[in-house]
Amino acid sequence: METEASNANLKFDIQVALKYSLILALCYVTLFSTAKMMGFAQIINIRLINYVFAFIFCYKAIDKVYASKKYTNIYFTGIRISIFTAAFAQFGFAFLLFIYLNFDHSFAHYLVTRMPWDIVMPEFSVSLLFFAEGLAISIITSIILIQYFEWKRRIH
Repeated sequence: METEASNANLKFDIQVALKYSLILALCYVTLFSTAKMMGFAQIINIRLINYVFAFIFCYKAIDKVYASKKYTNIYFTGIRISIFTAAFAQFGFAFLLFIYLNFDHSFAHYLVTRMPWDIVMPEFSVSLLFFAEGLAISIITSIILIQYFEWKRRIH
């Protein structure tokens, strides 16, 4: 009985993470497309705006689960949801970026010139680097957000 409840909770958590990660990935793609159309894609640090989006949507995902569990302790669940949300979104974006870079070789070349080392498979390597960066930010975001939700739980 307890395992069924645990599996149902895990299923719900993953569904919430997938929902918000899809929206987050669309935000990433929209920002990249807008930057590309406006000529700002060469400013690589504009991608840092993505992490503001990640913070917002990870917050929303944790909050949805937090509210569904009647504001009980969800410390590790919150960390898991935040990491899943940002990592799934970043994986989706990295995959789409990989496809895009296979068509826009000049932009892929520009990104490779910004790397401090030689790259064997530029399109794949750049996409993998973006995914790794997103995975790292997902961990940082989850640790920050869970502190807020722990504080919120204590004051209820």
